[in-house]
Amino acid sequence: MSNLKKIEEQLNNAPSVRHAMQLSFVQDRFIANYQATTGKKDGEARFQSELFAYMEIVNDKPDLARADRFSHFAAIIKAGTTGLSFRDNKLYVMPGPNNSVKVQSSPAGKREMMENMPEIKSFPEAQLVMKGDIFTVDKLSGQVIKHENTDKSSVDTSKLDDIIASYQQVCWKSGVVNSVILYKSDLLKAKSKSKAQSEAGFWAQWPGEACKKVATNRAFRLYHKYPDGIVTFGKDEDTTEDATYEETPLVSQPPVVEPEPQQPEPPIVEAEVVKEPVRKQPAGKRSDMNKLLEED
Repeated sequence: MSNLKKIEEQLNNAPSVRHAMQLSFVQDRFIANYQATTGKKDGEARFQSELFAYMEIVNDKPDLARADRFSHFAAIIKAGTTGLSFRDNKLYVMPGPNNSVKVQSSPAGKREMMENMPEIKSFPEAQLVMKGDIFTVDKLSGQVIKHENTDKSSVDTSKLDDIIASYQQVCWKSGVVNSVILYKSDLLKAKSKSKAQSEAGFWAQWPGEACKKVATNRAFRLYHKYPDGIVTFGKDEDTTEDATYEETPLVSQPPVVEPEPQQPEPPIVEAEVVKEPVRKQPAGKRSDMNKLLEED
């Protein structure tokens, strides 16, 4: 019998999902993944805390409680690889296809995961390019050179028509900064792929945040790497195309090659602009937005 079959058999023989998740090999693998990702040594306490939070979520949602045991196992193990918590809206539990469970991280969670990488200095919040902004891009490297608002810049991030582009910066400790830019055509493609198309959906109510999320997800897929020793089970939802939460990747953005640590900054060539960036999403209704982030 294969190891996976043995694992599945032990999980199914447990009297409940909670008992299955408390099997020693579940805890051991969570701890190994969590400590490899974060460098911390509190894996056992973290496992007990996160398992309690996970079971609270599952027990509150019948469609999650009915999911197969191996899927719950894979979800807990995946949570350990992120170093994130179910308690702070950075990690979500959602029903997946074929009676399964999936765990995914929010944009804020992805930023934290990126900054846990030893090569990364910072992974700041994605920015919006608005109508009226000055937005200059290096023609050779595709990197953002200049982004300023003007007295003609739109400040209304609730109107998708006023958003020209979104971009995510990846700042390396070597001094190199990579820009992942998605222009209006890319954003409209992402919107068309999303299942949140209703008037109450994320794209309709929070288009600015939705556009920033697309840029963050794209940059995460391009640059995030797990440390050696990480083991997961099943499909990695953060690196595959999933229109439910992760935005579908867009072919119009050329892939950006990760720089060698010692690579010098690429030569700067002033490019003609596109015409727009930055504006923060207005505050208010954050709890409603978090719910839509999870549903999207």
